Amino acid sequence: MFGSNKELAIVLAIIVAAAILVAVGAHSLIHPKPRLRPAFTNQSGEAANWSTLKAA
Repeated sequence: MFGSNKELAIVLAIIVAAAILVAVGAHSLIHPKPRLRPAFTNQSGEAANWSTLKAA
């Protein structure tokens, strides 16, 4: 079916990636997640920029 093991590996990788994307998409449709807070937040909850991070 495939010419070489390399082609088979590429096709399998594409199939696995597509399956993961479909699973993640279906899961987010079933369970819509709340908006994620920014990674760096100060006490009031607003996103901290570099100047406030350096001041802390």
